[in-house]
Amino acid sequence: MTPRVSSTCFTVQASVAAAMATGVANRVLYKMALVPMGNYVFVLSQFQTFGYLLVYFGILAARYK
Repeated sequence: MTPRVSSTCFTVQASVAAAMATGVANRVLYKMALVPMGNYVFVLSQFQTFGYLLVYFGILAARYK
C-alpha cells in the first residue's frame, strides 16, 4: 500500500516551488533591467532593496494583526 500525501506536505512543496520560481523570475528581470539602466546599477539595487523591505514588513504586519 502506498502512503498518502498529506495536504501539509503538498502545501510545503507548492510553497518551495513558488519561492524558486519567484527567485528565478526576479533574477532574470533584474538582468533585463540592467541592460537599459547599465549606468544606474546602484539606483536599481537600492530600489530593489527597498521594495523587498516593503514586502517583508508588510508580511510581518499582516501576521501580527
